[in-house]
Amino acid sequence: MDLRNSQTTNVYKGIQLLNEHNYQLWEAKTKAYLLSEGVFRLAVLGNPVLPQEDNFAAWEAANDRAFGILIRLLSDPLVQICKDLPNAKSVWDRLKQRFQAEAPQLQLLYYDELSSIKMMRGESVSRYLSRAIGLQQSCVNAGRQVTDTEVIHYVLRGITRTDLQQTITCLRCRADLTIAELERHLLFAVHETPRKSKYFEFASILMIIIQVLVTTSTPLTQRYTKQNHKNNQALIIEANEQQTEVTTDLLLAVPGVAEMGIPRTNATKNNVT
Repeated sequence: MDLRNSQTTNVYKGIQLLNEHNYQLWEAKTKAYLLSEGVFRLAVLGNPVLPQEDNFAAWEAANDRAFGILIRLLSDPLVQICKDLPNAKSVWDRLKQRFQAEAPQLQLLYYDELSSIKMMRGESVSRYLSRAIGLQQSCVNAGRQVTDTEVIHYVLRGITRTDLQQTITCLRCRADLTIAELERHLLFAVHETPRKSKYFEFASILMIIIQVLVTTSTPLTQRYTKQNHKNNQALIIEANEQQTEVTTDLLLAVPGVAEMGIPRTNATKNNVT
């Protein structure tokens, strides 16, 4: 589940209603929608037209249409702020001023909170990531851009649960990790699984290691297999002969993996299946 889309509870024309955390995406989608309706340039970019001017009728029709769309795409608290404004342009400008105006103090406040974020006792992974993403958006709204890489760094640093430390160590090796992938790996690691099965204990860790390996330039050919007879499940890891020792050392470096029986290779041990 991608948390950036999980907050979509109120939608109109495929656009999530504007709230305190989604202005950047809302602005882009709403602008595209108003352009497709042929009212953005006249009613939002252009200045209001007086009744005595020649193109008043065209402006009035475009303004009514744009105003209605904008109000419909706001959450209830923002509707209360904008409903009495005189035209669509004033609504658009008010929202832009509210969410895009640079606020140095807010930038420091939100960024400091994000950089020191900690997972609270009993807090779910989804809720923890939602807080981090919300703080990221608050920073952006205050005028400070925060990359997903920064968010991932602070999120991992803020997790102190002992049962997730092995997973976190492996995730730090993923230079191309996305927030969606981070969420998926963490949810897998904390999922309710039988503790009696070592396969589930280390599956998420090994999956991350495999993903790190497959991003290298060397093709994967050599196979290791550890058969879990009790659950009739096989864990297969492939690695090139040139990476055999590196691969095995990396796996055995993870606490608990050595007990799973994955063999250490050397120059005389090859093609273990």
